[in-house]
Amino acid sequence: MQLVKFIFCAAVVTLLGGCASNMLDKIYQPSTSHDELYLRGAFTWWEADEAFKVQDVGDDVYMVKTELIADGQPYEFRFVDKNWSPGSNCGYQNKAVDQVIEVNQPVSSDCDSTTENFKFTPPDSGLYEFYIDFHQDETNPQVYIKKTS
Repeated sequence: MQLVKFIFCAAVVTLLGGCASNMLDKIYQPSTSHDELYLRGAFTWWEADEAFKVQDVGDDVYMVKTELIADGQPYEFRFVDKNWSPGSNCGYQNKAVDQVIEVNQPVSSDCDSTTENFKFTPPDSGLYEFYIDFHQDETNPQVYIKKTS
């Protein structure tokens, strides 16, 4: 009887361990496509809003447009997929040189970041384009912002 209990318990542990492993692989699997990223920040309530889903603009470069108000306060943001997946969670790479973004000044991103939000204080109210460029470096893309006319 003890042997039957042992075999049963071992089978249950093995089965549950396999299920948990497969489930975690599905939950934490990075996005396979960059076009599954969203611009997420204070202006989206950090949600994956379809209006802020990136658009492919060519050569592995993606962009989102949004209206911002210049009130002197920085907007915090990052590029992230729907599930905040490792490998698809792009914040700044180096706080000293990459956290604060100025218009037309590319900075480096780390797509395995967790809390490294970019900061952008718009100099003027208006429509801005937020870019993430994977062309040169798949793991550490460039992020930059342009103001539209």
